[in-house]
Amino acid sequence: MFSHNVSMLFFYMYWCCFLWNVDCGCVLMLYFFVMTAMKYILKNALILLITSSIAMGGEKGTVLITGANRGLGLELVKHFVADDYTVIGTARKPEKATDLKATGATIIKLDVTSEKDIAAMRQTLKGRRIDILINNAGYFGPKLMTEKPDNIEKLTREEMTRCISVNTLGPLFVTQALLPNLRHSQNPKVINMSTRSAILNARPGGQPMGIGSVKLL
Repeated sequence: MFSHNVSMLFFYMYWCCFLWNVDCGCVLMLYFFVMTAMKYILKNALILLITSSIAMGGEKGTVLITGANRGLGLELVKHFVADDYTVIGTARKPEKATDLKATGATIIKLDVTSEKDIAAMRQTLKGRRIDILINNAGYFGPKLMTEKPDNIEKLTREEMTRCISVNTLGPLFVTQALLPNLRHSQNPKVINMSTRSAILNARPGGQPMGIGSVKLL
């Protein structure tokens, strides 16, 4: 929402410059600079929030991050690797996850909608302790709806089924599969990533990230 308000402010500034016949180039340059800086600051603030909330004291455990081949998932991998955690990152196409490979993390093939992939992951990690599970893999949602929420007439069942399979059922069944691994840990944690766009009654514009954590008993 904050980024949406900043965008609107610069839109009004640009419009005023246009009306008053003032060079708009400086406004555009300032806008792109501010938005780039905001994206960097918010991303790193979120990473700090996640990692500080799951600090394990002196011992560095094992963390598994789904959807780790790009974006926030990749940045989380880099952070945990730099902090001397043992990191496992998942990707739907490991052969194309070159940036993830460069971090030195262990890579496991995983499509969170695939029962076969989940079963294979469980078998690969059988008996291995996992201290932190970060369910980061997600699907932004049907493009028609995210670009224009009123465009419900063109929405398809296939699109919505995929959205629910990835964002709702995916974290559930990945967590279920890794419960034996998490129970090997003295202080296991599950972090579920979400966005404001997952709130049905949310106002349009701006989708800041959100996190939810679960401590296993």
